[in-house]
Amino acid sequence: MSRKDEWYGYETKKHRLAPKIAGIAGVAVVAAGGCAAAYALSDTVKNQAKLAFSDPKEYFEWVYDKNITDACTLIESAATEAETRAAGGQNVDAEMRFTLSDSARAELKELFPGSMLGSQIGDPITRIEEETETISLKINAAATDQAGTVQMSLLRNDKNIITAEGAADLAAQQSFCRLPDLNERWIRTDYGELLAENGLEVPKFTKQERPSPAEASQTFDKYSRMLIQDFETFNIEKHAEVPIGSIVTNYTALDAEIPAKQAFGVLLQMTEAARSDTVLKKLMPMQEAYDKFLDQSEESIRAGMENFEDADTVNLTTYVDATGTIRGWNCKSDDVTFFAAAGMSDGNYALELRCLDDAACGLRMTADAQKQNSGLNGTMVCSVNKGIGDPEEVKAAFSDIVFSENGRGMLSGKVTVTNPETDPIDLTFDADGDTQKVSFPVTVKGTDYGEFMLICTQKDAAAPVLPDADSAYRLSPDEPDKAFTEYTDQKSLLRFAGKVLEGIGFTEQEADSVTGSIGAMLTLS
Repeated sequence: MSRKDEWYGYETKKHRLAPKIAGIAGVAVVAAGGCAAAYALSDTVKNQAKLAFSDPKEYFEWVYDKNITDACTLIESAATEAETRAAGGQNVDAEMRFTLSDSARAELKELFPGSMLGSQIGDPITRIEEETETISLKINAAATDQAGTVQMSLLRNDKNIITAEGAADLAAQQSFCRLPDLNERWIRTDYGELLAENGLEVPKFTKQERPSPAEASQTFDKYSRMLIQDFETFNIEKHAEVPIGSIVTNYTALDAEIPAKQAFGVLLQMTEAARSDTVLKKLMPMQEAYDKFLDQSEESIRAGMENFEDADTVNLTTYVDATGTIRGWNCKSDDVTFFAAAGMSDGNYALELRCLDDAACGLRMTADAQKQNSGLNGTMVCSVNKGIGDPEEVKAAFSDIVFSENGRGMLSGKVTVTNPETDPIDLTFDADGDTQKVSFPVTVKGTDYGEFMLICTQKDAAAPVLPDADSAYRLSPDEPDKAFTEYTDQKSLLRFAGKVLEGIGFTEQEADSVTGSIGAMLTLS
């Protein structure tokens, strides 16, 4: 072999070796980069790394830091969205409608027999009871964060009986009301002045006087961290089996312990911090009531502390899923246990909340559900054991539950509520766009009295139009008689009463007869 061949042979071997080295290095770089990316993006990887390389106390602190931070982000986002919606204006149209059955009409006649009222009123009443098919209350409300208006109408067989309207200007601290069938003019009350005369101050709820989304988030962060700051004696149990409702799921169980009296001390620290907390004071701006509430809270905490010995402890078990998200707690102190958790196993969902003593007295709530097709099906049970007699239990079986995606909490499906004391209540929910309907038959001891229906539509809308304050009649609480004579008169009131009677079902002639009799009696008096 020539030198050239040897050279080329070496070079050839070298060229074969270089790609191998480069390939291995490339794989290593990609793997390292992939691990770094996975750690940056995957909560599961983060959690497993922290669980593997942290001591129990460090893992406890990391889990709560992560969950508190995540909760603060959600709180600020939700508060920002709510603030934006409120500032832009919201409109709600609602109707509560009761459709009477023959049994309901018969019951009305028994309860309010027209025969006892004389022919002038009794005959119309008897006819009205026999012919009433529906009674409904309609409400239209519009609001921003600074103002609101509302109109409420009571109807029989879809004919108006009476309408009342109201409005409020929070910035000006004025309220308005009127019965438009009596007088189109608004009545104005300067409630800010009235309260100030009695030494009370009500906030105007301007944007500056309300907690901002960031302040709400920061306040949650502050007090959440205070709650868990003094726990000690940490322990971790991986793959702990946790029964929740009808399922058993596996979580990392993170145990922490704190002396009971020290736990009450933390609550006292929180109470003391709240005394000077400017954000909380925005939520409860009446300083005297705020201080009284804190005084009563502190008194209750100190009284509770006296029930524990120095050696008593509070044990908190935190249930953490594979992503590091807290899914529940079990808190035990003395003879009382509080448990709250959510879980999923093999496509079955479960929630459970219980607060029981060692004798199993207290409250227990469970919810179990399975997703079938597009809806949830399952059962909720609420049981209260008072230690005397059998536990009181209410069940709700639900089927085909689907939640709307419009962010307003609307849903479709059916729910049947049962308890030993009453007939079952069959609720039907129907969500269509911005409208939620809820209906159920009214059955008492086997008798069908009709159907109740609630219809509610909520939309983003323009700001409400407030009444003109200058043209409104200013109500003075010091001169109520003057208000009556200046705002209305006897003739207007009788005409208004006649319209109400016609709305109830009196004919125009019958209403005139009744109001005429009333007018004659008032004249004689």
